[in-house]
Parts: sequence; structure tokens; C-alpha cells
Amino acid sequence: MRSCVAIRRSGLRRICVIFAASLLTLWGIANPLAAQRIQSNPLDEGQIPSLRKTLGMPCSFRAKNSSLRSAIESLTTIYSIQVWIDPNVDLDRSFDFESKGDSLAEVLDELAAASDASIVWLGVLVTIVPSTSSNAIESSYWRLYDTWPKSMSKTREFSWEDATSPKAILTEWGETNRWNIDGLASIDFDLWRGGKLPAGPAAAQLTCLVSGLKLEAEIDADSRTITLKELSAAVPLRLSYAQNRIDKKELETWASRWSPSRWVIRDQKVWVEAFPVAHRHLVASPIRPKPSNATVKDPLSNQRFTFEFEGRLLTVLETLAAQAKLKFSPWPLERSVADSRVSVRFAQASIDSILEELSKQTSCQFKRNALEVQIDPK
Repeated sequence: MRSCVAIRRSGLRRICVIFAASLLTLWGIANPLAAQRIQSNPLDEGQIPSLRKTLGMPCSFRAKNSSLRSAIESLTTIYSIQVWIDPNVDLDRSFDFESKGDSLAEVLDELAAASDASIVWLGVLVTIVPSTSSNAIESSYWRLYDTWPKSMSKTREFSWEDATSPKAILTEWGETNRWNIDGLASIDFDLWRGGKLPAGPAAAQLTCLVSGLKLEAEIDADSRTITLKELSAAVPLRLSYAQNRIDKKELETWASRWSPSRWVIRDQKVWVEAFPVAHRHLVASPIRPKPSNATVKDPLSNQRFTFEFEGRLLTVLETLAAQAKLKFSPWPLERSVADSRVSVRFAQASIDSILEELSKQTSCQFKRNALEVQIDPK
């Protein structure tokens, strides 16, 4: 009798093991990386579509003996985009850079790579972090976003001055947002350059601050307490998507590119396991769409400009960028081009006649398509 019971129990255990193994195989969790289920998707933030549109804009960029600091400052000014650079990224390493005909997203990726860094998204904030910890940092943000109470999720713009210690920055952040922060005593003394974080998800602001210390945060909403701990290793995150949000034809290609990534369709949903960067590329690529044959409406066709100027070409182009919302490419200009002298006087002139006159007085050709202007040598 005992032997029969033992056999039955053994058989049941074997069936359970086989069933569990089948689930693991279905999800692709047989590898040592155990996926974590996430309920709230940061990609559903209301401003994300606007961010994708900006990152998809065409961008040609050239820099000689430049630093990441100066390159990013130029791009953020031109495209009105917020970029946070992790304190552990080398801002001052010099390099030569040229990227033509790419999107802003691709240019930022290439610039970051030149400094051994990677791009991650923390809310609507494009963030440049060390490549070695990019997946861990973005995963920690997604987990924090998932657990943050929605009623407390938004925060105002937050800034600090040069030569402020990270402990003082976090203390002020906690007081401003009415959170107690445990673990501040263990933070080593350092001084950070001044910075500003835009209003948005509180989880994004906090992740920017603690990831620079190689830490992550956990919250207890009931006691309004944040606990700091060592940054965890990255693990894939499991989310579900409505079937009409995902192009199923692209799933196999996507999964092969973004390893380790797995997917399965169940209960009218697409369940996906991947690092956050892979989720971003699955939902919608930030790369600009292919141009269509449709005619682009010209927002400047009926506008006229009146001004008089004598001086550097760079100053005229900056004025046009501000007044007419033009985006010039490549940018910034080479110094020899930027310093070209021009003398112009316009009264109720169209934008094309202005660019034509500038072309006559310089070694540049200006080719305009709506609000985008390509600058080429003659």
C-alpha cells in the first residue's frame, strides 16, 4: 500500500514538474534571468507620443574635437528636448563626430556610445547613463513607477546649484515632495554639477538622482518612506499589450534582435518579457517613418519677415530658427561657416528669398522642406 502511494505521489510530482517546465519553456524563462511582472507601463505616460515624435525628427549633426557636454547642449537647444546625463558619464572626453541623414534618436544613441554610455527613458526624460548599468537603471525605474501610487505620482520641476552634495540634493527632494528617505547616511560625500529635472513622474526624478549613486529606491506609500538600496541586476520585465497595439508580423524579428526577449499570445493579449529598451522598440520605433509621396504643408508659405543685419551667418540663422521655428542641419555649424560675414536687409520677404540671399553671400546652399533646412556646401 505504501509503495502504491509512493508511486502515485511520484507520478504526480513528475506531472507537475513537466507542466511547470512547459510553462517555463512557453515563457522562455529557462534561462537564469527570471522575469518580473509589471502592471503599469511607463510607456503609457501621456507625453510619450510627443517625445517619440521629437526623437523621430531628421537630424544631421557634425562636431570636431567636441565633448558630450557641448554636443548635447547644442541638440537640446535646437530640438527643445530635455536630456539628463548621469554623473558617472564622462562629459568632457573629446571626439570627432559626424552623422548625416539620421533621426535625432539615432544621433543621441551614437553620441552616447562615443562616451561609453547608452540612452534610457525615465518618464519623458531622455537619460544618458553608463552602458554597463543602462538595463539595470531603466528596469529599476519601471519597477518604481509600477509601485508608485498614482495619487502621488506627479512632481514639480526640481533643480539645484553647482557644487551641491548628492545627500543634500536628495534631502531637499524628499522635503519638497514630503517623503522620508532612509539610507542617506550611507551616501559618500561628493559634489555634483548643477542640474534641473522637469516636472513629471516622481519615480523618474528620483531614479535620475539615485542611479547616479548606483542605488535604486523602494517606497512604502503608507508611511511615505523611500528606502535606498544597492542597484539590482537587470531582469526582463513582463507586460501585456492589447493585440491591436502590436504588429504580430514583427514579433519574431523583434525577439531575435532584442535578446533575451520572449512573447506569447494569450487571452486576447500579447504577453511580452524583455528589458525596457526592447519594450520601447516593440511598441513603436522612435525612428522617423519613411517619407510618403504626400505633399508636406508649408507652414511658412504665407509668412513674411522684415529685419536688417550685418555680422556672422550664425547669428542670422539663430534668429531665423527662433522667429520662423526653422531647424538647420547639420548643426552646430563648422566655425569657418558660422563666422561667414553677411549683410542683409529685408522688408516683407519670404523665407525662401532670405535663404537665397544668404546663399549668394556665403559658400552654403540652403534646401528647405517645411521647417527643416539642409545646409550643404556649394
